[in-house]
Amino acid sequence: MIAGWKQVPLGDVVDIIGGGTPSKKTAAFYGGDIPWATVRDMGGFNLTNTEHSITSKGLANSSSNVIPSGEVIVATRVGLGKVCILRQDTAINQDLRGLVPQRGSELDRRFLFYWFRSKADEVVAAGTGATVQGVKLPFIKSLLIPLPLLEEQRRIVAVLDEAFEGLDRARINAEANLQNARELFESFREHAFEVALEGDFNWRPLSELIEIKHGFAFKSAAFVDEGQYAVLTPGNFYEQGGFRERVGKQRYYSAEFPEEFLLKKGDLLVAMTEQAPGLLGSTIVVPQDEKYLHNQRLGLITPRQDVTWLASFFAYAFNLKSLRKGLSDTCSGATVRHTSPKRILAEAIPYAHDIEQMREISERLSAHDHMLQQAVKGYNDKLADLDDLRQSILQKAFSGGLAVSKQYLALGLAANDNSQRSAQIVALAYSRHLSADNQKTFGHVKAQKVLNLSEALCSIDLGREPIQDRAGPNDKAHLEAMEEWAEANQVFKFRKRPSGGYTFEPLANFDATVREAQATFSEQMSQFNVLMELLVPMDTEDAEVFATVHAAWNNLIIDDAEINNEAIVAAAREDWHEDKLKIVRQKFFDAIALIKNESIEPDGSAKYVHPKPQSQTDMFAGA
Repeated sequence: MIAGWKQVPLGDVVDIIGGGTPSKKTAAFYGGDIPWATVRDMGGFNLTNTEHSITSKGLANSSSNVIPSGEVIVATRVGLGKVCILRQDTAINQDLRGLVPQRGSELDRRFLFYWFRSKADEVVAAGTGATVQGVKLPFIKSLLIPLPLLEEQRRIVAVLDEAFEGLDRARINAEANLQNARELFESFREHAFEVALEGDFNWRPLSELIEIKHGFAFKSAAFVDEGQYAVLTPGNFYEQGGFRERVGKQRYYSAEFPEEFLLKKGDLLVAMTEQAPGLLGSTIVVPQDEKYLHNQRLGLITPRQDVTWLASFFAYAFNLKSLRKGLSDTCSGATVRHTSPKRILAEAIPYAHDIEQMREISERLSAHDHMLQQAVKGYNDKLADLDDLRQSILQKAFSGGLAVSKQYLALGLAANDNSQRSAQIVALAYSRHLSADNQKTFGHVKAQKVLNLSEALCSIDLGREPIQDRAGPNDKAHLEAMEEWAEANQVFKFRKRPSGGYTFEPLANFDATVREAQATFSEQMSQFNVLMELLVPMDTEDAEVFATVHAAWNNLIIDDAEINNEAIVAAAREDWHEDKLKIVRQKFFDAIALIKNESIEPDGSAKYVHPKPQSQTDMFAGA
């Protein structure tokens, strides 16, 4: 706590106002023009709309109170730690409290809002109750709030507003990238089956291929938190298919049961109840023998006689959009939707009596699925990091460490890297070199130049922060992060040669990544094709000079310096790095002529390439 900041109990500076619920038995109490908030409405910083409203009679005949617009409300029961600022006068229920600064308290509302957010973990930890967690009014009143001068409160709020805006952008980007990754996999799956239908596969009704068996009605009284046999439920399914471990939530069964409902590894199940949107028709392949029990809300899929069977193939087929739409259109239930074996068997999938073709499709989809799961994990980790960073900033803001928090913010946003996108670009570039039989020129140097020029000429931001290195514009940390991702996801690796330099080595998922790159960067593909036509025929040195000249030229424009051929060559050769002096000057003039001839002169919009700090070592000892 900073010296001069006094701390006082919250109850000394705010009036804490409770709420209530009008009787649900009286229809006249509901549907009026008074917004009425519950914890369900507290989804963001600002509370602008409520799910329910009440009438003036409902307000008068309950303990609910109207909290004025602009004031802070907090959850003291159920959603502990939640806090919002009201954007309209709003009545509240008994799970919420309004925090209204007392007259003369000199307490900024947004400062109060941010401070309470910083106390979220403490509030959650103080919760009591066997079924519903809550905190008592004396606890809320006793929380110590720092009270710097009003001007300092507003300065802190301004900094937090800016920081959180950046975090919100990072979260939106991460969530959008996650959705794009899922949609890309769905597109690839649909395409894989479309190609199969052009060959030996035909649409076949599921009634001709499989049978579906209902599960057992396990008695809820015998459910326990630990045990030998886990009861599977729709909660064990991902909406897009796949087995979900329910860490901390998995229920086990302690009573006897018919042996036929003990599942085997490789069994295929389908969810016939939609506990979450999109879950209906989702499938899982049972991952382990003699551990999981077949519950009544799930269907066990088995092949009919003489049907060629591969569980993973049928699992992917069940995720086809046409099948899922058919199940959605024919399901029953208004609140919780259900399907049945009869409705499922009425749908159709592409099928051929050829196990090898099934296996080929399944393996290709499995490779893409693995990459998707890696991406999902990466994006979820980033989202968790952003949440942790948000809380860390708040903690430091109210202990006087806000400057440090801004540094953490920068690190956190920088962690939202583009390793996957960069790997896609490099894989696509190598495939073009391979097609032209010039892959021997593709090592670290050319990979860096491809990344740099993709940003400069194709408007693809890969999150690089290049510096002036011996082999041209370079971002060592970015390249290393990309390589680590690419090798971990079996896309490619760079193998160091004993004679010096690096050899590009495609791995198992290389071809799949090239196809993904073509879809991901479809809008930039025309510019990328122009870039490849120039780069692919070049040897390592020519590519190095070309990229360096373009970057040096762009720097001069940003610096508002005089632009002529001599100035560009000096910036790209004599002033760049001492190793550039080993390259004849004419090559730099030739690069300028090529850039002009192709009409790809820089305009100052590309990233500035800063001189390398003295403490950094050179990235490249060879190609």
